[in-house]
Amino acid sequence: MRKVILASSLTIALIMIGCGDRSTPPKQEEIAVKAASLNTETNTIVTDEDFTTVTLLGESGSKVFINGQEVGEFPDSGSLEVTLSIKDVGSYTYNVYAENGVNDSETIMIEVIKQEKSATLGTVSTEGTASALTVSTDGIIFVAEKNHGVEIISIGFDDKISSDLLSTIETIDAHNVILSDDEMTLYVEDAEGKFHLLDISDLSHPVELEVIDKIEKSISILSGDETMQYRVSACGLIGEEVSNPVQSERKFLLKDKAIQDVVLVDNDTKLLVAHGLDGLQLYDISDVTNPIMISSKNLGDNTSGLSLIKKDGILFVANGSSGVQIFNLEILLHEMIR
Repeated sequence: MRKVILASSLTIALIMIGCGDRSTPPKQEEIAVKAASLNTETNTIVTDEDFTTVTLLGESGSKVFINGQEVGEFPDSGSLEVTLSIKDVGSYTYNVYAENGVNDSETIMIEVIKQEKSATLGTVSTEGTASALTVSTDGIIFVAEKNHGVEIISIGFDDKISSDLLSTIETIDAHNVILSDDEMTLYVEDAEGKFHLLDISDLSHPVELEVIDKIEKSISILSGDETMQYRVSACGLIGEEVSNPVQSERKFLLKDKAIQDVVLVDNDTKLLVAHGLDGLQLYDISDVTNPIMISSKNLGDNTSGLSLIKKDGILFVANGSSGVQIFNLEILLHEMIR
């Protein structure tokens, strides 16, 4: 299990002055600040969320002010939670003090820094080198790891990444994996280009049914309107118009043997390409006859496989010895396009 948001706490002092003998040392209470990341030396909160919650501890009945505005008063428990909104990226300073009807407390300065969210949600380690992958609609990933076979892993990706190894297929030198449309059969391509058909109705016990020379299921991707098809060949990436059921028409060929996989993104206006040691490449295909590379992102290993859960906007990347990297697609595209 890998957390993407880390929680911690910071304690700083808020001095409350009561109504009793002035010779008595002032009562010292605490402010506990809860946030994603904290710097205790500068009272700085670093977060990528749109708000952060500050829990203030002080004298019951004392009014609390932040940046000159009253935000409440301490209840009998002496604990008051205040939510600070931080919609835009940048640095914000908050002056916090309290008054009990006689005197104000010492002012406490809190800085909140809003950062952009990272596109990276987490990484799942694999036993072998992640060479190719496919993912089911409910978040099961099938990873081809060559002589290490295939790992079947259940993934959770709500507010954190979790993984659970369901089973391993060790008998196949797995170079590619393809799911059937009903997600009940897994096609595993071996080093000789033959396909092993496995019944995966029970993910914990896959059963090999037969070995065949080829499969009918296309290993290309089709545009949403079913007019364009994109496939990786030995020469590179091919884009074909397939609206004519009798004969397809080639629109482009990107001659690049390093291209290993591709997915359609951004409402089918762009192609995201797995490009070996160069990582990810993003192409604009507004003109389907002339793909234009917008940007690239190096992932530090051999980027060879892509699979996307469109409904959740989650991208899975087979990244060699680094395993499977998982991205928020919307944020990833924003990072690559800007």
